[in-house]
Order: sequence, then C-alpha cells, then structure tokens
Amino acid sequence: MKNYRKNTKQSIPVSVCVSSKTGIPLDTLGGYPQITVRYGRELTIEGSCRITEYSPEVLKILCKGIVISVTGKNICVRLMDELALVANGEINSISFEE
Repeated sequence: MKNYRKNTKQSIPVSVCVSSKTGIPLDTLGGYPQITVRYGRELTIEGSCRITEYSPEVLKILCKGIVISVTGKNICVRLMDELALVANGEINSISFEE
C-alpha cells in the first residue's frame, strides 16, 4: 500500500524555532503572561488579561486561554491596566486551567 502523504514531518511552531535560535525565552515570544509572586503577599501578572471572578478569597484571571486561579485571604486588586495586574493579600495557592 502506498503512502500518499506529502509531508510526514511534524510541524514546529515558529516561536519555538525563533526561541531556540535566538535564545529569547519562549514565553516572551508567545505573548504568555509573566507571573511574579513576592513573599506570598503580592502577585504581578504582566500581559493582557481579564478578571473572571473576584472575591477576598478567590481571584480568577483569564490570560491567553489559560485561567489562573489565586486563593488566599484578603486578596485585593491594587492595579489593573492593559499591561499588568497587581494583587496583594495572603496568597495560599495558584493554579492553572486550560
């Protein structure tokens, strides 16, 4: 039986190729959010995102199709604009869902 497939190689995303050749981190090229946690008290997410759920115990943020869930106590969004989101409070856990 003949194989009629023209291209049997798996495709590699352009961002992966550029990252491997230039050394630029993949998350920077892909536009993925940069997440920083300081002392379990401050969370910074750099990148375009929006809040889907907000209470003093739970904060859910949608970034590039990934839901970032933050749980803790006295969570307060201190800053949110098109470049970043900054929240503070007692952060107990961070989870990711697709």
